[in-house]
Amino acid sequence: MCTNGWQKLRTIGIACLILTGLALFLMAKSWGQVKFDSPIHIHNSGEFSTNRPNLSALGNNIYMTWNDWGFGKSQLLFSRSTDRGETFAEPAILSANLPISSCPEVAAVGNNIYNVWLGGTRGQGWIYFAVSTDEGETFSEPIKVSRSGSGGTRCPRISALENYVYIVWTEAISTLDSEVFFTASKDNGETFSEPVRLSTNLLRYLGSPALAAIDNKVYVVWSVMTDGMPRNGEIFFTFSTDAGENFNEPINISNLPGESHGPKLMVTDHNVYVVWIESTGTNSDVYFTVSTDAGKNFSDPINLSNTPYYSVESGLAARANNVYVLWANSRPRTDLFFSYSTDSGVTFSDPINISKPLGAATSHSSRLVAVKNKVYLVWQSFFPVPGRNSIFFTLYDEASQKFTEIIPVPNEKSSRSGPSLAAANHELYITWVD
Repeated sequence: MCTNGWQKLRTIGIACLILTGLALFLMAKSWGQVKFDSPIHIHNSGEFSTNRPNLSALGNNIYMTWNDWGFGKSQLLFSRSTDRGETFAEPAILSANLPISSCPEVAAVGNNIYNVWLGGTRGQGWIYFAVSTDEGETFSEPIKVSRSGSGGTRCPRISALENYVYIVWTEAISTLDSEVFFTASKDNGETFSEPVRLSTNLLRYLGSPALAAIDNKVYVVWSVMTDGMPRNGEIFFTFSTDAGENFNEPINISNLPGESHGPKLMVTDHNVYVVWIESTGTNSDVYFTVSTDAGKNFSDPINLSNTPYYSVESGLAARANNVYVLWANSRPRTDLFFSYSTDSGVTFSDPINISKPLGAATSHSSRLVAVKNKVYLVWQSFFPVPGRNSIFFTLYDEASQKFTEIIPVPNEKSSRSGPSLAAANHELYITWVD
């Protein structure tokens, strides 16, 4: 039975949602000194019924959402800690009576907590939104913010800044076409604008978009895929300088012959960083481009992985002019590679195989975050003997340009999902599913 140290949760299966806090000893002489708290259990559910949680941290508070099939239907659950992860509230159901809810995201600004997800029935989906104005103690009833119900509606992305809330998603407008839609709230999520279509491609398939906001600027990037053979995919980008009132005409920032997909987006000051996977059929690589003028112009894409094999699962973090890219390379075994730039992406280091010392069969499902002069990385590795998945951690120090020794995150069982990661108040928080 799973307990979290302060109350016993109802056991209806064997899947457990777990969070562990990583205390960073910033006053220590060695930057590599870290200590993990013991993991605590947040939620119990049915076997294979809980997905990787979405996590946000602000001040002493930690917020997480996840969808769960443990009650006979897919529900959106939420829990919070107001004491830096010492205790967690009983999970609350945010999705009301919706038959299916999935793809949750959470964002926190001040006392306001914003949740967005895909909900509906089989064959029909809408983007739903709920807001809390009291640090997650209570939530509003879910509202639809998408244009219409569609079987082609895909997972939303959210970004919040001051009193603004921005949401993007893809939605089918016909049996042959899906497009990227955007909506904004200027009043902390009380009301939303009529959804507007950002893409104008009239192509068959669009991948899930990525979203970032800074000041009154909003940036959106997505992938498109042409129909027919050979297939070709490109990365498109647009931005707004008036808090989402108007957007520029989308531009193609990849312009490569293969299938471009899975874009990631980060913004620092006037720098806009984008990475994606480029597949050719015989291999795939990680590509990068940067705009140093707030999205007006982009550099020619550069290949960061340069492998004859398959690079997948790209991740991106940035701090000022420093850029960090993480990805998995699938041959001869799946290892994690890391590359960094200190000049806003003009040049990058040679890729570093950070998971090689483990000797794991596969290392994947990674997350990274940059805080001050450190980059924190977590991932999941699989070992055929004894046949279990484990979560691992390391950090990269900008000053020395070195990694700490890889540390296993304390856990007695095999992890069933990759980790999620958030940082606040000199502490790092990691969640996963057992």
